[in-house]
Amino acid sequence: MPRVRSSLLVAAAAVMLLAPLTAGAQQGFIKCPPLGQPLLEVPEITRDAATKTLPAVMKVTDQDRIVWFNGPNDANGKPGPAFCAEQHMRFFQGYSPVPGHENEKWPATSGPAEPLPGPTFRARVGDTVMMTFFNQVDLTNFPNSEYWDRAERGLGTGCDEVAGIYPKGGTINDTFPNCFHGSSTANIHFHGTHTTPATTGDNVLIQIRPSLRTAPALVGSNTQPVVSEASVDFKQFFQDCKTQLATVPSSWPTKYADLPQAYRDSQLAWLTKYDEGVPEPHKLSPANERALKNGEWPQYYIGAYPYCFQLPEYKKKPADRSQLQMGQSPGTHWYHMHKHGSTTLNVANSLIGAFVIEGDYDDQLEAYYKNEGTRKNWGLDEKVLVIQQVGVTPNLERGPSQQSIAQLSVNGRRQPVIEMRAGQVQLWRVVNGAPRSGVYFNAPGKIQWAQTAQDGVQLNVLNYSFPAAGGASKPFLMSAGNRVDLLVKVPAGLAPGDYPVQVVDVVKPTEITNAPVTLLTVRVPKPDAAKDPSPEMPFITADKFPVQPEFLRDIDPDTIFLKRKLVFNSTGRALGANHTINGEKFADETINQVMLQNNNEEWTLVNTTSDAASPGPIMHPFHIHINPFQIFEVFDPYDPRYVFVESEFKKGTNCYVNPADKSTWKPCDVTKLKPPFVWWDVFGIPGGRQVPADTGVIIPGYFKMRSAFVDYAGQYVLHCHILAHEDRGMMQLIEVVPDRTTMQHH
Repeated sequence: MPRVRSSLLVAAAAVMLLAPLTAGAQQGFIKCPPLGQPLLEVPEITRDAATKTLPAVMKVTDQDRIVWFNGPNDANGKPGPAFCAEQHMRFFQGYSPVPGHENEKWPATSGPAEPLPGPTFRARVGDTVMMTFFNQVDLTNFPNSEYWDRAERGLGTGCDEVAGIYPKGGTINDTFPNCFHGSSTANIHFHGTHTTPATTGDNVLIQIRPSLRTAPALVGSNTQPVVSEASVDFKQFFQDCKTQLATVPSSWPTKYADLPQAYRDSQLAWLTKYDEGVPEPHKLSPANERALKNGEWPQYYIGAYPYCFQLPEYKKKPADRSQLQMGQSPGTHWYHMHKHGSTTLNVANSLIGAFVIEGDYDDQLEAYYKNEGTRKNWGLDEKVLVIQQVGVTPNLERGPSQQSIAQLSVNGRRQPVIEMRAGQVQLWRVVNGAPRSGVYFNAPGKIQWAQTAQDGVQLNVLNYSFPAAGGASKPFLMSAGNRVDLLVKVPAGLAPGDYPVQVVDVVKPTEITNAPVTLLTVRVPKPDAAKDPSPEMPFITADKFPVQPEFLRDIDPDTIFLKRKLVFNSTGRALGANHTINGEKFADETINQVMLQNNNEEWTLVNTTSDAASPGPIMHPFHIHINPFQIFEVFDPYDPRYVFVESEFKKGTNCYVNPADKSTWKPCDVTKLKPPFVWWDVFGIPGGRQVPADTGVIIPGYFKMRSAFVDYAGQYVLHCHILAHEDRGMMQLIEVVPDRTTMQHH
């Protein structure tokens, strides 16, 4: 059985509904698609092996899509029965521009389109990404919305507004820029890439407004985007970019003049046209002019933008400072739109997709499971699983009776079915693309798994473990934004039937004990000697486990250049529902942390959000762009191995934490992490706990991490990956500054 791969694509992803759908609304109701349909395998945009590039054209446009809704909450706060509606929403559309490739479309369906994630990108370490990105959302399709572009039209505060509910309803008092806003503005964050955060790389500070539209010839006739493939040509630019990036490490382009002259001229004309009638404070051209005058990269664009960056290959231990300190980790990554103020809306509505970057890790897994003379029907069958939490508005923009959480789905379907044969092992690449919820995978019963990678970074073989025959698999939690690679096994001899994989929707540590729900189902068919693996496929053995690259070795604590501490905290509505880092919300034009390039640092991430008051002990998922980090210490006061009464202490079994002695608020020998340490790019900071419950003593949770801020300088962000928190202020702008100078002594 060879690896399952689709070729190229035209795929779609749903996005935000522009007005809240109330419980009493009847317009647009449709019958929900049945549960338990086959898993949709999302089509892919694949690399061009001949040129070692990933060429792609990506568009954001709009179309009708299915949306699932929870019914109004009952008296106990539980959501009522689900219902569905077909709504006009945005989605991703993409294809490969390589001549001779055909675009693979979704199979025709008899009903409305499902809320699919965007295309899966598949590249290889060392490739150059060359993506033409278009924003072709037609704003005239949303004429009655109060959400879009209020500031540009001189309306309100610039925030999305729902009368009496948001942003100034009750105790909610969000203010610009830390409020829900700007949902028509596009860009892409390439989650897990080690590349430049500047210019045409993983640059989330740029903002691409929708294309201007042609005037309709007749009343009611369709308009067309002015900015399209016919008006934008980046072919020569991409060739120049690939040539320039051949020097490692490198970041190119470095100045705006490196972009094609025709594109820059067109942008100036389109920006000037766009600014006509826009109130003075909200015009875009003046901001770009100021940036260019200061030698900076412009922030605003109309309709189109080129992404061009390298997935750098690490070849050897650096001989000098001009060589790469790290490389791109092969594994499962992802991408999503990342405009501050609308990130949660975009991700909740599936402007997301998987990004698989292959390398030696994949080659070694495939080699182990190769079909050969002594192995019949072997081969590593692969499934890319994008967990979604589809919704059309954040909770705060709904009425009190609608404060329920969107349901989990996978690849656009709820509770889909994956067929696996008895004795088979598959590779599941799981992306938690939910904007809010962590997903706790408990022991799956008779279906077994073994984790091989975390957040697109392979585990050290000493961290790899698999269950014995008949043994339970290790449970794990995927915070919002996490990825996990799993080898999933159906033991030989397992009876035909359906076996649900159940998870728990988690935001707070106390929720792990909630009742599980079915995420998907493994269907085992009747035995068939012509198709069943023979002999049974095992989990890969430790001696054959993929060798970890040298750059993923543990960071030596003796190399730490600087230590920092960041404190995350959320308050409930009674205190204004603030989401802060070090007591402050995100501020425009403020750089909060500055790191020296090519140095290692140690950070302590503290969470003082506790069970003492609303909203309770939230596990804030910490995320920082560009470089992964290693966690070497975690203190979770909800871990049952911590006791807070000395008489309950049992040496070697648990840890005594004295509420009156802060020096004990840390791990003991029982809970200490042992090297080698795992690499992450998202990790939930454990919530704080009031102990004893009536004393007012808050014991915060925390973790400590080490990261190498190497290879790439520039500005980017860190934030909570509960994206409504990020949009409302739980984010910081950071900068890595160069460690080289042109100054000389004579």
